Parts: sequence; C-alpha cells; structure tokens
Amino acid sequence: LVNLELARIAAQKGQIENAVRYYHDAVYAVWPSQEEIQRREARLELIDLLLRSSAKAQAQAELIALAENVTGDPSNGQLLGDLFVRAGDYEHALTEYGLSLKADPHNVKALAGEGYAAYELGQYRAAQHYLHEAVKRDPGDTQSAERLKVTEMVLRMDPFRRNLSVEERNRLVAEAFAAAGHRLEKCAVPDGDGDNMAGV
Repeated sequence: LVNLELARIAAQKGQIENAVRYYHDAVYAVWPSQEEIQRREARLELIDLLLRSSAKAQAQAELIALAENVTGDPSNGQLLGDLFVRAGDYEHALTEYGLSLKADPHNVKALAGEGYAAYELGQYRAAQHYLHEAVKRDPGDTQSAERLKVTEMVLRMDPFRRNLSVEERNRLVAEAFAAAGHRLEKCAVPDGDGDNMAGV
C-alpha cells in the first residue's frame, strides 16, 4: 500500500521513473488481502501511466504480463484488448477481443475492437465481418461505420480476390497503377538536384 501511494505521488509530480519503480514494488509485493486483485489494479495503473507517457514498448510488456496472469477470465478480454490497441499492439488485441467474444459473441465493443485491430493489421476480410456486426448492433458507432466503408472499398479494389474475370482483374490493376501514378505526380520535388522526392 505504501509503494502504491508513493507511485501515485511520483506520477503526479511527473517523476515517471520513480513512479514505475514504486508501481513494480507494489505489483510484486505481498498484499494483506485480495492479493491478485490488488496486483492487477496496481499493474493497470502502471500501464495507464506508461500509455499516457507514450512509453508504448514498456506498456506492451506490462500488458503481456497482465494478460498471462488473467488467462482464462474472458471478462477481462475487452479491457485488455482496448489497452493493447492504445499500445499499438494489434496482434495481442485481436487475441484478447477474441477471448471476450467467445464468452459473449454479442459484445458490441469487443466486436468493434476486433474489427479495428484486424483493420489496422490489414486483415480486411475479418475486419469487414466484425465491423459489420458492430455497426449492425450499434448504428450510432460512426467510427466503426467509417472503417467499414474504407474496408469494403479496399476489398472492392483488390485485383487478387476470388471469382474475378481476367478482364476485371486487369481493369483493377490498371486503375490502381493509374492512381499510384497520379499520387506520385503530386509529390513535391525539392529545389536542387532532385535526387530525393519529398512527400512520397
């Protein structure tokens, strides 16, 4: 308890290294009661501090340790998934959202989270499925609706998807090539020898 309070005080003062040290002392200390719950809460506070301090790599390491300690409890899946997303670790986010959805397939936030993580990983088929389900259950979720639109556009433009005729595939490839050329033309060329192109 003393270490936890010292961690909070250090965090308030912006003494991040000291706060992290005290949080670690609290996490690995012997607690008088409800040891696992207290450790979990202390680690969650530490993770939040690290994320707010843009220490994403450290936050990811703490999240992986936390996820291993709460294995088998799907109620934590959505929370951990959200935290992994904040840390930019979309692979682990997918795993945690998946555990949450196994326990409750209709969890709208977990569906949206799973869709977003898949979207960020370029897994557009999976993203389409989960984002569609999230929007269907919560039409007010404008972020998921926007991601769904982009995902469907990407899938429509994919020249390598199944059941495309040769003509359609060739058309899509030509369109993608033309779009890339158009974007390249818009790149600014700096003054001088022109060896490097800015903005590409």
